[in-house]
Order: sequence, then C-alpha cells, then structure tokens
Amino acid sequence: MARPRKPQKLLGIERRGDTYSYRLRVPDPDKPQGSKQVRFGGFATPEEADKDRALRKIELYEKRFVLPTQMTVADFFPDSLERHYNYREIRPQTRADYATHLRAYILPRIGHLPLQDCSTEILEALFIELQKGGSRLGNELSGGVLEKISIVLGIGFKEAHRKRLISFNPMTEVRVPKGRKKTITHFTDIELKKLRGAWNENKFAAFFELASITGARKGELFALRWSDFDEQERTLSITKTRYELKNEQIENAPKSPNSVRTIEVTASQCQRLKAHKTRQTQARLKAGALWWDGDYLFTDEIGRPLSKDAVYYEWKQVCRKAGLGLKHLHALRHTHITALLQAGVQPHVVAQRAGDKVITILTTYAHAIREDDSKCAELFERKMATL
Repeated sequence: MARPRKPQKLLGIERRGDTYSYRLRVPDPDKPQGSKQVRFGGFATPEEADKDRALRKIELYEKRFVLPTQMTVADFFPDSLERHYNYREIRPQTRADYATHLRAYILPRIGHLPLQDCSTEILEALFIELQKGGSRLGNELSGGVLEKISIVLGIGFKEAHRKRLISFNPMTEVRVPKGRKKTITHFTDIELKKLRGAWNENKFAAFFELASITGARKGELFALRWSDFDEQERTLSITKTRYELKNEQIENAPKSPNSVRTIEVTASQCQRLKAHKTRQTQARLKAGALWWDGDYLFTDEIGRPLSKDAVYYEWKQVCRKAGLGLKHLHALRHTHITALLQAGVQPHVVAQRAGDKVITILTTYAHAIREDDSKCAELFERKMATL
C-alpha cells in the first residue's frame, strides 16, 4: 500500500509558530529609488500565504502596492497641509481658511479613519452628510464651503498617494454636491439713500462712500494709499489687500490676479476724497509726533490703518441710524454690482471693475441678469408689434 504523499512545500513560505509568512522586496517609501525586504505573516496555511504573495506581486507590477499602515487622517492631514502651504506659498489667509475647514468639518467626522480605509464611497457619504446639515447650527452648507472642503481633502489624499501610503487617490472619483447657494444681500434705492444720509456725519463717511461707489472689497479699501489715487486721471489703483489674522495685520496681493485693477471715480468723488485728505491733514497736525506715517487713505486718529472692528462698530451705528436691520458691509459691494448689471452694463465690464471673473459675476448675480433678461423680452415684443 502506497504511503500518502506529503504536501509539497511552497518555495519561500516559512512557518513561524502556528502561522505562515513570506518575504517580499517592495519599494521603500522613504527612498524614492530604493527598496527593502518586508515580511508578511499571520496566515493560517501555506496556501493562504502564497495566494496573498501572488496578489501583492500583481500590485507591485501594476504599481498599486502600498505597505499596510494604520496612519489616520488626523495623523497625516495637518502636516500634509503645512507642507503644501510651504511648497505653494499660499497666502496666510487661505492657509488659515483651509486649516479651519480641516478642524471644523473633516477631522471630527473621519479623522479617526486610517488613510487606507478612506474609499470614494466613504468620502461621498461625508459630503452628503455635510451638505444636509454640516454647519454648527445643523444647517445645510453652502457650495463654497463644500468646494473648500474638497480642496483640502484633495491636497491631503494626493500627497498620501504620492508618498505611497494609499494605493489610489479616492478624491479623484468623488462627486462633490453643489450645496446651498448663498443669498446675495443688496440694498434697494430707498435703503441706500437712508444709509448715505446716516453715514454723512459719521467719521468713516469717506470709507463707506467709496465702498458704495466702487464696489471694492473691505480689505482692498483698508490697503489703499494716497499714492494709489490719481486725481488728474480720476482713478484708484487696487493692488493690495489688508486683513487681520490672529491679531496680526497682514498686507499682500489681492485674492486673485483679477482683483488687481485700476478703476475710475467721478469728479464729485474726487472732490470728496480731497476734502477727506484735508481733514486727515488736520488730524495729523493735531496728533503731532504720535502720527503713524503710512500714507494710508483711511486711518484712525493717529494715522494707523483702520481696523475691521472699528469699521464694524461704526457700520452698526449707521445701520441703526438709517432704521435698517444690521447687514454686512459687503452688501455695498453687492449693491454696486447689481445696480451696474441692472443698468445694462456688460458682465465683462462689471467683472473688470469689481475685480472678479466673468463667470463669478454671471453665477453670483444671476438675479440681476434675469431681471435684465425679462426687460429684453418685453423690448423685443414691442419691436415685433411694430412690424
């Protein structure tokens, strides 16, 4: 009677106690051109170990192989963003904005997950959850916030893939929902008239007036210097923005190349700016040696650039005096752009004056363009009636 044959020993499979393992040479993530031997173990049978080895060899051939790791989103993302900031030289305000979105929306929900467990399905479920009630009050998030969250996730997972911590970037397949559209608040003609009457006697009247007739952003107005004002050409050059970040005043280039622009002002506004400069000169003489000489268009009593808190306080007083509820100062910009579009000014001209992209003007201020379109329909119908 023949003896039963012993199972053939699989080459390279080793027994370690009650389990089996194998060694495999794999790329070294710490050395881009290097490799190292890694042991994979814990298999109940030699066949299981051999099957796993075959799968990993396929992954190596297709360049999908990654070493197993339990590194989580919370472990990797903060440092990843910091490296991205340093490499791309992102503006401090944008850096702070991305970090806020990471802390507020991403880490509380998926920070505990290992990077290798973050699939496209998990990330899409995250976006659906955020869209429906991701705000601090449980309300739907806006499309802009969801877009920033997708940017942060894209930065982190792209680097994790580049460092071979994950076999693919799950964000490449994610469909980001549109989210809630922001409501654009602008003032009616009657409300604007009340506001102008209310700020006439305010110490920041020149600031509010210029915000209204130029549509410039608050930070752009803070950064204006007298050297940016050309009285002869009646223009203002907007080349910088100024803002406060963690109690530090920062001044740098505007938010996008489109924001760098030269805009025209009226003759009457030039006269108001000249009157404002006269008052500023008187304040300078009164302050004497305390005057902070920075050539800024809008300053406090000793020449320092205006702070957002000081402007916000005075703006509240203006709104209260006008008998209106408190609205964002940015509504003056929305009012300026809406008025130009409703007057028939072409969107590309409005975009140039506002320092924005044409597509942003078309999408953000669609309400004004729709009203203008209804006028076009009526105008064409009257034309047809004459035929």
